[in-house]
Amino acid sequence: MIAFGRLFIAFVFLSLGSAEAESPSLEEARLLLRHVVELYRSGKTSEALPFAQRSLELREKELGSTDILVAESLNAVGFLHQDRGEFTQAEAHYRRALSIASAHQPPDRLFSTCLNNLAMLYKDQGRYPEVEPLYRRALEFA
Repeated sequence: MIAFGRLFIAFVFLSLGSAEAESPSLEEARLLLRHVVELYRSGKTSEALPFAQRSLELREKELGSTDILVAESLNAVGFLHQDRGEFTQAEAHYRRALSIASAHQPPDRLFSTCLNNLAMLYKDQGRYPEVEPLYRRALEFA
């Protein structure tokens, strides 16, 4: 799970970007995700989850349910659920994030990350026939 965690952290830092022209609630959501990464690095996954969920709530309220930043927060929440062994919740969040990310053209790094995370989840669950196609598809967009 260490390499997976590094992938998550790297993605979040790449996507956090700058705070230029952000509303206060979007800035708060971005800072919450930064805090999530800090907590995750400290091994405090359980403490990180409420902050990721709050980031998701803020972004959905401000941007609607189909914005790419909402997908980013969904992916983070899914990752934390997976890390806690809450596979059903993780899959629901990953699938929703993937649905949003796939609607944005051309597919980007978030789309590839969502595919990879869903594949890792299926691997953790022993759903091996479903893993390889997701990894292959993720590599197409990485």
